[in-house]
Formats: sequence, C-alpha cells, structure tokens
Amino acid sequence: MLHLYPSNKTESLAYLISEIITRQPLSGIFDEDIVLIQSQGMGTWLQQELSTHGGVSALLQCQMHASFIWRLAKTIMPDDRHIPLFEKNNARWEIFKHLPSKLEDPKYTLLKQYVMGQQKALSEREQGSAQQKILFELSSVLADVFDAYQNYRPDWIESWEQGDSIMESSQADLNVLEQWQSDLWCSLYPELMLEERRHRSRLFASLIDILQAPSSDVKKKLPERLFIFGLSALPPQWLPVMSALSQHVDIHFFVHNPCQY
Repeated sequence: MLHLYPSNKTESLAYLISEIITRQPLSGIFDEDIVLIQSQGMGTWLQQELSTHGGVSALLQCQMHASFIWRLAKTIMPDDRHIPLFEKNNARWEIFKHLPSKLEDPKYTLLKQYVMGQQKALSEREQGSAQQKILFELSSVLADVFDAYQNYRPDWIESWEQGDSIMESSQADLNVLEQWQSDLWCSLYPELMLEERRHRSRLFASLIDILQAPSSDVKKKLPERLFIFGLSALPPQWLPVMSALSQHVDIHFFVHNPCQY
C-alpha cells in the first residue's frame, strides 16, 4: 500500500520515519529498512536525525533511487543480465571510445566544431595533451544527456533502436541534432544484440511485468517496506513501478510541501 506524508518541514518528515520505525518494527530482528534519497548528503542528515529521535540509527540503508532499481532487478530476476552498461558512469567510457572516429562523420559536424573551438582556445603546446581531456569531458556530458533520455524520453530510445525517427521531416534543425544522437546511441556496445541492450527503459518494463503478477518466490524477495524521502522530482516511468510494487509492499512517501498548511 502507498502512504503519503506531506509536510513543509523536512525535520517533521524525519520524525515521522523515526516514529514508524519505532512503533512498527520489521518482522526480522536483523532486517534492514530501505530509504530512497535525493543525495548522499540527505542520507547522512536523515540518519543523524533518526539517531537524535531514537537514540541510535542502525539497520537502515539509504540508497539512491537508480541503485535501488538495479538491486531490485538483481534480486527478483537473478537469471537476467543486469550489468549497468548504459548507466552514465559506464556509458561515458563507451562514448569516449567511439567519439574520435565519429567526429569524422558529416553527421557530427556540430560536435566537431565544438571540439575544434575548445582546442583553438588553447596554445599549440597544450592542444596535444588537452585533446583527450576535451573528448572525455564531452563524453561525460553526452552520457548525462542519454541518462536523462532513459528517465524522461524512453520512447525516443525505443524509436531509435527500431530505426525510426522521432522528428517530423519539416523540422530540419531538429533532424540534424537527432541524426548524430540516434547514431551515437545505437553505436554503443555494437557487440550486443537488440534484445541484449538491457538499459533502464527495458529494465523498467520487465520489472513491471513481474511485479504485476509475482510468484510466491518473488514476493519473499521483496523488502517488507520502503521509505521514499525528500525526492524533489521523480521520472514518470517510476510511477508504474512504484504502483506495482505497492501492491505487495508498504511504501511510505515523504514529500516536502512548501505550503504552510
């Protein structure tokens, strides 16, 4: 079941978590509560608040929401492949590997002009050693962009992998931007077959299918409850996952509401 707790004070939300943990202990003495957080700093602050209210903060896992999804997938789909190749920390290196050759492609003219502009700002002595740094920084930015697409534009990624365009033919300027982005995305990990490209969009779809009709073995692997604390935004594709999970797990959603009442 989904429980919603709005408040205009973050301290009040932390107090509510402390009260729930104290009054409704988990069934197993060594079971751990899971709290999804916005940042690691928020997790540290929350644990300090809980220890203030309860005297101690133990058996509590503060996880980023993306990490929780990957761990949940590993737990309930152990036979599937869950190497987060398309997460940005790994994707940036794959982009960095392909980017030098891609810049010779006419589709990548805008990126090539950007790289050349960055190099011109340097002295001749610095250009040689700085080129790899420029390419890596650009790869990191592109990995962030693709990470955002996995969260907010999974339909774009699906269209690209099917060889389709998301732009109308009349949108010439946008077509230029889409051409190199779709080509670069589909070029990542060329050794993988289409069905093996287990990025976040496909992972969410598989999770929803399993959670909507879980077996008794899957239900045993689910956490007893889940706290979601202080998230300022949640990607739309998270909502079906949380809805399916809430049919079997108590999900306590603590929302910061700026209103006075």
